[in-house]
Amino acid sequence: MTSVRSIRALAKWAIQSCNRTLFLSTLFFGVINVGSVKADPIPFVPPNFVAEGGKTLQLAIRLETEFWTAVQARDLGQLSSILAPEFQSLGELDIGGISRIQEIRNLISSNLNSFLLSNVVATRKHSVLVISYFLTVAENRTDVISGPALSTWKKTKDGWQMVSNVFIGVGTPI
Repeated sequence: MTSVRSIRALAKWAIQSCNRTLFLSTLFFGVINVGSVKADPIPFVPPNFVAEGGKTLQLAIRLETEFWTAVQARDLGQLSSILAPEFQSLGELDIGGISRIQEIRNLISSNLNSFLLSNVVATRKHSVLVISYFLTVAENRTDVISGPALSTWKKTKDGWQMVSNVFIGVGTPI
């Protein structure tokens, strides 16, 4: 009987995971209108993790807001303290991985005018915090880029530092 329950739970998890993957890929390729998407109030999380609300979600929003505010302000000192020494990101498909130094250069040279975080999901396990969200950034009044983002943070003796960040943005005119 226990194995039947395990198989049912695994099947339910697989179906929910596939639905979320299909949703994100559909959203990325622009098949559906972003304005018509409603966030699921209870996001699916694999059974070995706990999606936490309350303080963990508040922490996640605060950390991401601090990061994107530093990008917006082109604050080299703040970005240098936020990005961990082992930080990595992903670039264009033909570039691959980006080091901490290159990412700081890219962020300082960006023209971020404003940003909006939505559909934030945060999962914390001890000193590791994983945050996924939908990000919309505007470089000026006509250039808006939006898409899913994922970052990983670690808690150190000096506070929280970002270890990785990926933003899959697609540009759309206003």
